[in-house]
Formats: sequence, C-alpha cells, structure tokens
Amino acid sequence: MFVFTVRDISSRKKVESEKARLIEELTLSNEELARFAFICSHDLQEPLRMIRSFSEKLQSHMGRRLDTDEKGKKYFRFITEGAARAQDLIAGVLEYSSIETNTRPNESINLDDLTQSIQANLHESLTGRDAQITFGPLPTIVGNRTQIYQLFQNLIVNGLKYQAPDSRPEVHIEGRDMGDQWHFLVRDNGIGINQRHLSKIFEIFQRLNRQSQYTGTGIGLSICKKVVERHGGRIWVASEPGVGSTFYFLIQKPSPLEVASKNERAVG
Repeated sequence: MFVFTVRDISSRKKVESEKARLIEELTLSNEELARFAFICSHDLQEPLRMIRSFSEKLQSHMGRRLDTDEKGKKYFRFITEGAARAQDLIAGVLEYSSIETNTRPNESINLDDLTQSIQANLHESLTGRDAQITFGPLPTIVGNRTQIYQLFQNLIVNGLKYQAPDSRPEVHIEGRDMGDQWHFLVRDNGIGINQRHLSKIFEIFQRLNRQSQYTGTGIGLSICKKVVERHGGRIWVASEPGVGSTFYFLIQKPSPLEVASKNERAVG
C-alpha cells in the first residue's frame, strides 16, 4: 500500500517570487539614488567653487572701496558663507548616500588606535578650547573601517561642538562586551537635548539649533544611525538640557560561521 501526499505550494512560490522581485527593485532604486546623488554633488560643487572664488576675487579687486561700505561687506559675507554651507551640505549628502554603496570588506579594527587617530586629527580644536577626551576599555571589532571612523568622529565632534560658551568640553568613550554584540557609549557635558527632540535628532537635515549658534548640516547623526544599522545594531540617546548627552549604540559581532568562512578564505 502506498500513501501519497500532495501539497499545493504555488501560493508560497508566488510570495517568494514577489519578494525577490521587490528586493531587486529596491536594490536597483538604491543604486540609482546613489548615482544620482554622486552626479548632483559633483556637478553642483564646481559652480559653488566658482561663486566663492570670484566673490573673493571681487572683494580683493574692490580693495579699500569696501572699507567704508558695511552693506557691501555684509553682502559679500552672505555670498561666501552661503556657498560654503551649500558645499558642506552637498558633501554631507554624498557621504550619506555612499554608505550603502561602500563595498569595502569588513576588517578587524582596533578602536584604541582608531580613536587615538581621531583625537590626533582634532588636536588643534582640542587645545584651543582646553577640551578633554577620555577613554574606558575599547575592544577590537569587525566592521567597515571608514564607516566606523565616521561614526566615532561624528559623535566626538558633536560632543565637543554643542557646548555652552566658556565651558570646558569633555567627551568620554567606552565599550563593553554584550555576548553577540558590542555596546558603546559616547558621553559629553554639553548643552543637552530637550526630551521632545530626542526622536528627531537622527533624521537627515534635522537641526535643533540656529546656524548662527552652532554650525552644521544636520547630516552627521543620520550618518551615525545608518552606519550602526549597516553593522547590525541600533543607536539611541539619553540627554538632559544643561547637563549633557550620552549616545549609546550596538555593533553586531560576526557569527561563528562568518568567522570560519573568513579564516578559510585567508588560508586558501
């Protein structure tokens, strides 16, 4: 005697096919968006450079005639500052859009060395304001070096920048092992963030302060969020106005299978 079971899997196949189609469309859309951002950034940078360059040349050409013309000097300042801000925004958009298209393989990253490198690059701004960066234990992780550098640098720079006048900026960084993830914090003694704004700060172009108070493009924290998510984690913040902010984020460790596969490729 034989018993046969017939199962109709056509609906499941249809769902899987639709899912694959949507993933392919989303991938193509992201690639097109990245190309569009790159082309726009490249094509817009040149005219902005010309605006800044010729504004400076015109100021030099006019020479002393501008010494007593306060309105003229103000207009020139608006032009050059506006062009510079537009260039910064374009550079930020390009940096943001390049995160998903960065195909550089993950590698071992010593965070002690990486943060020391960031501190060295910020040496001038640190000494000029008597700022201090302190470190707790920091591990060696696996990730995209360029993006992890962006992540830590953006959070450190934020902590140094958003300070009350005449304050002494302090930023503290540490990490700990959470089993299958690394848990990090970056704490500062800055101006803090109002509770009602905490859910908005990781949105692109989101600024909580006037440009005249604190310069910036509103892209830095959105880049941090995207980098953390690309490394299988999440980021959040706890803050109190007038006291400071602490940014927390998780970085996923590679699975044992991924480690074994990498070791096999290295041996091969």
